[in-house]
Amino acid sequence: MPHTISSRHSRKATSLACRDHTALVASTIPGGNYANNLERQRLRRLSKVEEVDARKEIVARFQSALILAWELAETDSLLARELAKCREDSGLGRAPSERGDDHHGPVLSPTSLASSFSQDGQEYEEWNGFSDGECGDYSDVEPIPNPPIPGTAAPSIEALHAEVNAFAKANGFGVVRRNGTGSQIRKTRYVFECDRYGQPRPSRGSGLRQRRSRKCGCKWKVIAEALEGNNYMWTLRALPDPEHGRHNHERSISLSAHPVHGG
Repeated sequence: MPHTISSRHSRKATSLACRDHTALVASTIPGGNYANNLERQRLRRLSKVEEVDARKEIVARFQSALILAWELAETDSLLARELAKCREDSGLGRAPSERGDDHHGPVLSPTSLASSFSQDGQEYEEWNGFSDGECGDYSDVEPIPNPPIPGTAAPSIEALHAEVNAFAKANGFGVVRRNGTGSQIRKTRYVFECDRYGQPRPSRGSGLRQRRSRKCGCKWKVIAEALEGNNYMWTLRALPDPEHGRHNHERSISLSAHPVHGG
């Protein structure tokens, strides 16, 4: 019996030794586990390097696109300013279409496009009426009256604007609407300005076709607002600065001076 147990232990030890030797040989010969592990590690490192390079390339392309977009925007802005300046210096407000291209209408400059509207921050820029002597200090003449403030509450800004312009028409001036504020759903505030608000532009044209800017530095304006406490009905509110409560010009003698009145 002791001899049998000893033989079993001997065979088991021999088997374990053989397996250890086989594993050692497999780890050292080409194509063994060791070589496979090295190859897998090399492939993982290569994959990580490629991933990093791809990310760097994406970032570089994005930065290049941003720089290009910024340069294009700056160029477009410069071109627009130069075009407007050239139009103003040359006195061209409208360029007629060339012969042979009758299906296209006249080409309007940015200035003439801006001068074709009268409300919500846009107004007629030129007219053919006032003289330079009618702007500035006019303390010797009767001042232009202001519309009633807060006035009769109106259900909409259009109704209030029409009421104020009816008053302005009867008293020799015009009113334009600017700078609507509030939410996208509901506007609650606008500025009503004299249509001669702002500094004049240089005269354009020559001779009988000379056109003068309607603006003359007038600073008259009032606030039109729709308050929640007033059920969002529109009324007027005077500004605290007194210079916004008076005009710096005489009354107009012709409706043609104020395109906002349709004259």
